[in-house]
Amino acid sequence: MVTRFAGDSRQQVSLDGPRDFRHESGVSGQAQVPGPWQAQFPDLRSAMGRATYARSFAAPDLSQDDVAVLHFGAVGERAVVRVNGEQVGQHEGGYLPFDCLLPEGLLGPENWVEVECHLPDGSEDFAEIPHGEQS
Repeated sequence: MVTRFAGDSRQQVSLDGPRDFRHESGVSGQAQVPGPWQAQFPDLRSAMGRATYARSFAAPDLSQDDVAVLHFGAVGERAVVRVNGEQVGQHEGGYLPFDCLLPEGLLGPENWVEVECHLPDGSEDFAEIPHGEQS
């Protein structure tokens, strides 16, 4: 979601919906966000590893004093966020929300957001990562 802050007024643009998806195993297609890849691709039901979600979006109207923020409810365990090819944030903690403040001048009329996420497998220190009963 892109959130525009201007004084006390806020404009939100939802980025939920279909995204281009590519898993390191070679599986690719359209994935719905929010939603885990394991529930959307039969070949990835128990897959961990790295994947990228990407889509275009139109920027909201921003005035000189506005600040644009990407807000995520949660993303995998580790995430790197890029907008128009520039890294704007990273996060660790798959169950926690996080924000990425977008640098002034980064957004154009049409933009590209790419979220690379990494779900560690058993070969990594998975026991150290808090996780629930999701499969």
